[in-house]
Amino acid sequence: MNGSEIHVATLYRNAGWKMLRNGWPDYLATRTVAGRFEARGVEVKGPSDDLRFEQKEMHEALARSGMAVDVVKVDAAGDVNGFGLVTKWERPRSKRWRSPEQIAASMKKALATRARNKAAATEAARLAGELPAARLRQMEDELYKLRSQLHNLTRARTALLAQVDSQKQAVRA
Repeated sequence: MNGSEIHVATLYRNAGWKMLRNGWPDYLATRTVAGRFEARGVEVKGPSDDLRFEQKEMHEALARSGMAVDVVKVDAAGDVNGFGLVTKWERPRSKRWRSPEQIAASMKKALATRARNKAAATEAARLAGELPAARLRQMEDELYKLRSQLHNLTRARTALLAQVDSQKQAVRA
C-alpha cells in the first residue's frame, strides 16, 4: 500500500470501519435478466483447496451487503460440481459439501433458535424486573431484527428453491 492508501485506510478505521484488502473472489460474474442487472462473486477451488480465513471474511462481508458469492468446487477430473444449479456451496468443518437448501435450512434453524432464546430472555428479565427500561427496549429491538432476518431468510430460501427447481427443469429439457 502506498502512503495515500494507508492514510485513507487509517481514516476509515478510526471511523469504526473494518478494512478488508485480501480475499476477493476470483471473478465477478455479471448479467442482465429481464432488464435486471445481477452480479455475484465466483471463487473457484480445486480438489484439495479450501477457503482461506481472508476469503471467508471477505465472502461473508459481501454476502451481508447483499452480494452472493459462489464457491465452485472443481474435482480432479476437471468436472465442476453443481454449476448452474447452486447459488453457493459451503464446505463446513466436516469436509462435506452442503447445498444451498441445506445451508438455508441450518441458517433458518439457527436464527429461529436465537429468536426464541432472545424472546425467553427478554420475558424473563421483564418478569424479574432486573433490566432497566432502555436495555429492555434494546433487547426487544434486537429480537425484532432477528425475527426480520428469519423472515427474510425464509423468503430467500423459497426463492432459491424455486430457482433451483426451474434450473433443474431447464437442464432436463
